[in-house]
Amino acid sequence: MHPSFAPSAASASPEALLATVESHLADVGALLLQGDAPALERCAPLLRQAALDLSRALENRPASAPALPPEWARRVQAVRGQLALQREQLARLAAITERQVASFLPPDQNGTTYGSGSPTGTGMRGSAARIYRSQS
Repeated sequence: MHPSFAPSAASASPEALLATVESHLADVGALLLQGDAPALERCAPLLRQAALDLSRALENRPASAPALPPEWARRVQAVRGQLALQREQLARLAAITERQVASFLPPDQNGTTYGSGSPTGTGMRGSAARIYRSQS
């Protein structure tokens, strides 16, 4: 991962803020590919904050400030595309995770674990507890 350099949003130049967003974006992308969930949980908020800082800096930019370089449009477009790809990857990962969990813990079909669920215990009927149902 890239070293975490987080310029103060109030004093940082738009260039430094964009570079920070690009760096965190690369880190999050690498962590998604690695499947390192704990590190992803630590890095994703940094990306979110860096993007927010950049957005605020650009919104609060004085009209008298020099124009941004033309290459910025290309870089911002690349960031936008990467964010969209990462959102899709996260949605796919969430769907895969849900399917994996469902294969281990299928949804409860009748709401009870031990038969009829009556408080008198008649639901047991001498059979073993059926915690999981077969998926056939």
